[in-house]
Amino acid sequence: MSNQPVVIAGAGPVGVTLAEILSLNDIPVLLVEKEAEPNKEWRASTFHAGTMELLEQETGVVDRMLEKGFKAYKVHYRDRNDGLYAEFDFSQISDITNYPFRLQCSQATYVQLVFERLKDRSNVEVIFNSEVVDYTRMKMK
Repeated sequence: MSNQPVVIAGAGPVGVTLAEILSLNDIPVLLVEKEAEPNKEWRASTFHAGTMELLEQETGVVDRMLEKGFKAYKVHYRDRNDGLYAEFDFSQISDITNYPFRLQCSQATYVQLVFERLKDRSNVEVIFNSEVVDYTRMKMK
């Protein structure tokens, strides 16, 4: 196997997650971000059980997410005029998941938590203020 790093364009949630998984599996990573720091945009804020289970299995960040986030044990669906019309109680799935809640944890918080883990890894290089504009697939020998 080559020692060439996997190049990842963007230090948003997908980029840092991929870098986390690859680096934990001893695969070198070059993470390229066009901004001066990890992405701080807050486009999403909810993690569901399936995502938490995947992150628990593949990364070590779940405990920190649980510390920083807020657990919502019920979800309500409301109509502007008629009010509450449906409620889902996540305790109903507590026998099949360790995460019977929605975790409210901003995308920016998640990115920062994972980035803090990546900073000290010897198999991860991060380059800021740079943008991937083209690529060529290299053949492995």
